[in-house]
Amino acid sequence: MTTQAIATTEKTQPLTTFTPRADIYAVETGYQVQVELPGVALEDLQITLEQSTLTLRGQTGDLDYAGYIGPARGAIAYERSFHLSESVEGDAIQAELKDGLLTLTLPKAERALPRQIPVEFN
Repeated sequence: MTTQAIATTEKTQPLTTFTPRADIYAVETGYQVQVELPGVALEDLQITLEQSTLTLRGQTGDLDYAGYIGPARGAIAYERSFHLSESVEGDAIQAELKDGLLTLTLPKAERALPRQIPVEFN
């Protein structure tokens, strides 16, 4: 069977993109976001912050090998975006991926942290 015969008789499926589950917690110093990304390796994960939108993209499987013709054999793509308020310090966001769970730490900006207001007596 030739490659041409396979290409014309079988249809490949596009890579399915899922919105992963996420839990968001408020903590004293900011927020913590946990996102389920089963099967995504560190090198297949991209996290970007543009303006006030934090976007996560990840993919399972390796689709970039020579001679690949057929469907994606179980490969899955994940994508999720979060709109961040001005109370988050974007430059200090931290991320950790462990056992398919991505944990993002979003610290509050200095201006959003609680502070004591001094009172003067007149």
